[in-house]
Amino acid sequence: MRERFILLKRKHDLNEGESFLLDTWLGNLPALKEAYELKEEFYWIWDTPDPDEGHLRYSQWRHRCMSSNSKDAYKDLVRAVDNWHVEIFNYFDKRLTNAYTESINSIIRQVERMGRGYSFDALRAKILFNEKLHKKRKPRFNSSAFNKAMLYDTFNWYEVNDHDITDNLGVDFSTLIKNLEKGDL
Repeated sequence: MRERFILLKRKHDLNEGESFLLDTWLGNLPALKEAYELKEEFYWIWDTPDPDEGHLRYSQWRHRCMSSNSKDAYKDLVRAVDNWHVEIFNYFDKRLTNAYTESINSIIRQVERMGRGYSFDALRAKILFNEKLHKKRKPRFNSSAFNKAMLYDTFNWYEVNDHDITDNLGVDFSTLIKNLEKGDL
């Protein structure tokens, strides 16, 4: 049933037909309306640039949620936010989430379910320590060494590039996802 994705979308992302369908459902199903409004209000918390406003919005949302008929649907979310409050609200400092990490973990679990015989920890280690997946800083061009070499006619290509590549930027997500989807790990 593709229509359920309408409930997952943000209200401002709905097209005219989806908005009409949603309004029809919410007009006829008060419990669904309450749950949907709570979902929208939860997303609204993260729309503010101000951390204090975000904390206030969460507090208000949590109070409304816990006094609603939909509290059972949101109890795991409330518990997770309460348990990880500091880490989750650090979002306001950098506007970053761990969505990539969660996505990778989801793919790893999917591979695990395919029955390849690896535990989750073994798969994670295989990914984290796979040299082919790591993105490394490329050698930097040293313009002063190049100019010096050209000036004194003692061109030494080795000095022109910074060969001390110590910056390992970690696993490249796009490469990882491609390899996981192809089953190359």
